[in-house]
Amino acid sequence: MIDKTLLKNDFEDALRGQERVGENYTPIQLHNALGNAIMRQAVPMMNYSRPSGRSASYLSAEFLVGRAVYNNILCLGLTDFANDILAEAGANMSDFEEIEDAALGNGGLGRLAACFLDSAATQKLPLTGYGIRYKYGLFRQTIENGFQKEYADDWTRYGDPWSRRVSNDTVVVHFSTGDVKAVPYDMPI
Repeated sequence: MIDKTLLKNDFEDALRGQERVGENYTPIQLHNALGNAIMRQAVPMMNYSRPSGRSASYLSAEFLVGRAVYNNILCLGLTDFANDILAEAGANMSDFEEIEDAALGNGGLGRLAACFLDSAATQKLPLTGYGIRYKYGLFRQTIENGFQKEYADDWTRYGDPWSRRVSNDTVVVHFSTGDVKAVPYDMPI
């Protein structure tokens, strides 16, 4: 169970160290402060033990989960509470529309994989999704002087409060051309 008093204190503490732009915090500052405050309590509640009964794994090259902030706030029953503490900071949840999605998919298959995880979580089914955490996900497109331009999408450049790096589970994957360190990240759904 999320302790709302602790959540509010953690959120306010995270903002206290931030420099405002004018009189306001940026959407990224608010997003990261709220995400980190929620995850501080949510991570210890996550069940990392292997289920004693049956469980399933879902392997996909992509998971298009969308904006984790909305889904996590809704599923934890914190929508009204989040609106209240954001209002006290001079903001609201619609400010998070500027935050980029995790760029881990490009449409149908990625969205299907994410919906499968969400459905399993809703039904409390033991399921783990395995995928690739791309540093540069989908590319961004613009039209400049009548031509399409593509840019790398560094979706984690401002941080990602909804994932936790699990360095102690790092493994080395051997390829014929060399070795790669595979560092897992947990992203609760």
